[in-house]
Amino acid sequence: EMAKYYVRAVWFNNLEMGAQLFDTIVEVIQGPCPGNQIALSRNKIVDTTRATLELRSSSVFESEPETEQLEKLNILKTKCSIILLSLLEGYHHAESIDRIKNDLEASLVINRAVRIYKNFAVYKLGLDPEAISHQTVSKCLKMSHLDDELME
Repeated sequence: EMAKYYVRAVWFNNLEMGAQLFDTIVEVIQGPCPGNQIALSRNKIVDTTRATLELRSSSVFESEPETEQLEKLNILKTKCSIILLSLLEGYHHAESIDRIKNDLEASLVINRAVRIYKNFAVYKLGLDPEAISHQTVSKCLKMSHLDDELME
């Protein structure tokens, strides 16, 4: 509910501030910093990220959203995924893991990961959205000459 209220109340003009807030949260918990990871997992950060990831453009916008508005919502959702990953970075405190496991549907995270992958394939690699497969993406990725690792 908090995420829906925020997006509706301050949507377009202050969305960048919301994204910066999420970036700050990531910085606070990455490192990793076990104390901050535990503190944030106890204080509804998982609920907030879940609510943000569940937002649909039809529930946020009163009319058909513009491309720029959808992109900003997409950026905010991506930052939520980074927060969740940061909560799991390094030190794995059972309480943080249990909180994520119990409060977040796996399908929500999986769908977000698939969307990020498809956006990467379309916008960074220039692939046709209808022809995306692991093989076509792999062929487009550049290999490092030093160790045959993927550079992207």
